[in-house]
Amino acid sequence: MAVKKRTDSYGQVLYCGEYQRKDGRYSYKYLTRVGEKKIIYARQLAELRLAESRIHFLEHINISKNIVNLTLNDQFEIWYASKLNIRENTRADYKNFYDSYVRNSLGKKNIYDITTFDIKSLYMSLLVSRRLSVNSLAHIQNVLYQVLRSGVESNVITANPAKDACKEFERTHSKHISLRPGLSVKQGEAFMDFVRDNEDCSRWYPLICFMIGTGLRLSEVAGIRWKDIDLERGIIDVNHSIVYFNRSENSAAGLRASNLKNAASHRKIPIGKRTVEALLMEKEYQNKNHVKCNAVVDGYTDFVFLNRFGGVITQE
Repeated sequence: MAVKKRTDSYGQVLYCGEYQRKDGRYSYKYLTRVGEKKIIYARQLAELRLAESRIHFLEHINISKNIVNLTLNDQFEIWYASKLNIRENTRADYKNFYDSYVRNSLGKKNIYDITTFDIKSLYMSLLVSRRLSVNSLAHIQNVLYQVLRSGVESNVITANPAKDACKEFERTHSKHISLRPGLSVKQGEAFMDFVRDNEDCSRWYPLICFMIGTGLRLSEVAGIRWKDIDLERGIIDVNHSIVYFNRSENSAAGLRASNLKNAASHRKIPIGKRTVEALLMEKEYQNKNHVKCNAVVDGYTDFVFLNRFGGVITQE
């Protein structure tokens, strides 16, 4: 059912907040940005709307004055609070990169004053003084670009200074970037033989053999339980990961179970004879040395690879 439009005595449509009084004059009722009720009056509708435009303009100026001291750190918190539709460990990665490389430097600067040159200077400093790789810069660039884009979308700034800020470094340093080719079968076998036969490394042979034989991420390896492995069929069910989160305002540091990135990440993979033998070797070692899993992470337990205290292995 269509809503009937309000009109004045001349048939002119009245907008929200506009009224015509019995004496023929017009009024406009509105709330200020702090919730204060106000009314203005005018003899003509055109005069009233001119006054309305002036009010809205002044309100915009007042809002701008309130956020004139907005820092990049402030904008990051606004953006970070909105990222609720991504995995928890992805959010944690964003925050870790920002806190480690931006918060105490560029993050303290007024967002209106940040230029592309400022961002490039930050990247150069990280490359030289902290010896970061260009790949790490790309992660920082991803976070900064999204944070500043949120500032553009909310009309806090007019342009995104992070746009293309990293391209120059990618071109300049590309000749130093390795494509990280994987080990050949022959190289993998030689490496595993060395680890197995070396007294200082042999304890870690089952873990290293498993990682090479499966290609799993460390977080996925940490989450593998004995119930996920079918030794007879040589099949592993990869269905979750274990991630270490740093302390935040809302939670303490510690391990958490995380869903895999997407449906394709939940997979069953085959393992070869050598990997099966390495798993049996790990089980034998734990039984012989009375190493038992005493870790429970979000309901998951009975993990395959443990530290000497029976806890979950992590990258920390």
